[in-house]
Amino acid sequence: MSIKNRLRFIKPLVREIQFRLFKNQGEEILKKEVIDSQQQWKDIADNSEDYLKELEQVPDKSNILFVTGYGLGAHFLRIEPIIMMALHTRGCNIVSLYCNKSLPACEFNPVGNNIPSGLYDLKEGLTDESICYRCNKCRGNVKTTYSNLPIELHGYEEFLSRDDYKLAYDLSLKVNFEGFRTYVFNDIKVGEEAFASILRVTFMGEVKDTRINRHLVQRYIMSGILTSIAYGKAYKHLNPDKDLL
Repeated sequence: MSIKNRLRFIKPLVREIQFRLFKNQGEEILKKEVIDSQQQWKDIADNSEDYLKELEQVPDKSNILFVTGYGLGAHFLRIEPIIMMALHTRGCNIVSLYCNKSLPACEFNPVGNNIPSGLYDLKEGLTDESICYRCNKCRGNVKTTYSNLPIELHGYEEFLSRDDYKLAYDLSLKVNFEGFRTYVFNDIKVGEEAFASILRVTFMGEVKDTRINRHLVQRYIMSGILTSIAYGKAYKHLNPDKDLL
């Protein structure tokens, strides 16, 4: 292993040690908020048991599909369930679509589920536990928050096949770095979303031609293609009357 590669290995090693030995205060606060939110919704459901049973008998319910499930921010986990339950009390059937650790990157996580393997420069450690910590936490927080609610949850993986992953990967490799921002898949501006996501995770105002940015472009293009495919299949399968993006 070259000295350069050894140095790249040091970063995730240090992050792994920090992950094992030190608590992240922000993470602890979010964990408490998720548990608190779960308990509040449980109390509401327990106190409204008869009313919720009446709602189950409402005929001709409108099917509403949310495709914005996200578990790494208290504002997402607080506001979205409130909107969902408000619609539910008005006679709607609520379905929520979320990543469920199905993507190689998202706008807040450049490594995602680490399939395919991300660069060591970007990984939060050396083990699967640390590398996929954000994905696992996001998935766990969504399930925890919604566990007491009459909401039907679906992960992207239900609508993605091995062929879909291979297609997304192969297409992402063919996208030219210089023109990635204009890339379109199935009439979806995947390149624009990839550009915006890379700006978010790098905290930069432009995407310069670097080794890491080339890797990120390929990864976010792949994620965008998979998201587009998952949305399309989910929409056909779930057949909602309305969808909320």
